[in-house]
Amino acid sequence: MNTKEIFEDIQGRISGVVSIEEPEIGDPWIQIDPAQWHDVALFLRDDEKLRFNMCLLVTGLDWPDEKWTVVYHLHSQEHNQRVTIKVDLPRTEPIVDSVHDVWSAANWHERETFDLMGIEFRGHPNPTRILCPDDWVGHPLRKDYEFPTEYRGIPYERNEKI
Repeated sequence: MNTKEIFEDIQGRISGVVSIEEPEIGDPWIQIDPAQWHDVALFLRDDEKLRFNMCLLVTGLDWPDEKWTVVYHLHSQEHNQRVTIKVDLPRTEPIVDSVHDVWSAANWHERETFDLMGIEFRGHPNPTRILCPDDWVGHPLRKDYEFPTEYRGIPYERNEKI
């Protein structure tokens, strides 16, 4: 089953599947309305034709002055296929439903995405930092992030050549 067939299958069962994108370069993806994301996730996992039982990755994309995108890479062991799902969020309110209850691996990935990007996952059981210290200010992978000049009294000089 290819991405277009998966898209059509979801679209036939759940409203809120926004579109399918098939770029000339890179993998195709399915765009989902954030309000429908949790229902779509359950469908992707539970439908016999799909059985996407593994969440390989959750990450965030920062589109300055435009939007946030949460990207999910899913795998079906039963059917040996993968699909990429994208959920766009408004810049002013980067919040989407957690899917930790659908795929347990999403728990860690959502925490990482929150920690580094500041995207919130509604309903997550432990929405705390996972990589940065608890007292860290800001989210270091945001494009508008301003690196601190010191942390806990230790001066920090950023090397721009990296």
